[in-house]
Amino acid sequence: MTWEDAKAACESFSWKLAEIRSQAQQDAVKAILPAGNNHYWIGVKDVVGDNKNYEYATGGSVIYTDWSSNEPNNYKGTAEDCVELRGYEGYEWNDVKCSAKKLSICEF
Repeated sequence: MTWEDAKAACESFSWKLAEIRSQAQQDAVKAILPAGNNHYWIGVKDVVGDNKNYEYATGGSVIYTDWSSNEPNNYKGTAEDCVELRGYEGYEWNDVKCSAKKLSICEF
């Protein structure tokens, strides 16, 4: 699903895209995800498009991050405004185009 579709899917269950707010939450999420090359949307998005103004899907500035090295980067000038957990890098954060198709993690 795209990021917006994933957000809507979570909300259809009265849940939300996972909003990781601490190292403890990051560790808990990583512990339940399978090893491998999977990519999962989380509830974080750059609302301005400048790699600096990240907010949670439910609103409010992001207070914790776990970016992969050299991220966020808008790779090759591409608008990468949504955030995924990237499996092959230990589920660290990566910015990616919101239109990309990914799995998602909902929380309730």
